[in-house]
Amino acid sequence: MLSDRQKEYIKSLPKETAEKPVMIFPWDERGLEIAQSVINDIHSVEPTLEVFLRGSLPLRIAGQKDIDITSLDVSSNFEIHKLNLEKVLGIPNKINDSSIVWHFIKDGYEVSFYIVDPKKSDKLQRQTEMNNLFLNNPNLLAQYERLKISLNNSPYKFYLEKKYEFFNMIFAKK
Repeated sequence: MLSDRQKEYIKSLPKETAEKPVMIFPWDERGLEIAQSVINDIHSVEPTLEVFLRGSLPLRIAGQKDIDITSLDVSSNFEIHKLNLEKVLGIPNKINDSSIVWHFIKDGYEVSFYIVDPKKSDKLQRQTEMNNLFLNNPNLLAQYERLKISLNNSPYKFYLEKKYEFFNMIFAKK
């Protein structure tokens, strides 16, 4: 049920990351406050950059203690964004032709900020569709919540496999 790309990603995980147990935490307001603080930092140097939350936080369900923030822009602007955002986020962890990525810890939360070129990213549209499906279908969201909680303390690789299987099952039914 996993796509070839998903299988390759899971296989490529470093062994220690893949076998590290996943810790699922109840949704909490503190994560949202930290996310808003990061968004304020971003807007202090890039006031027109539209940013939005991803993952469990905007769905208000249990998840890892992480915050995913995304922005869309064309890659021809990446160098400008990189220079401006380095002032508040530091040096990016990854830059390629479809995205710039920052990973850092803020108040005990793992924060990831992505600037993505929507024309070059095939992952972004599917993530957006999945969030919209969850937000519009409380039963599906509850099913996903139960899956995530059931995977607490599972190896990270197994956690990703089960999440991808769940997503693929949903899209197969569409």
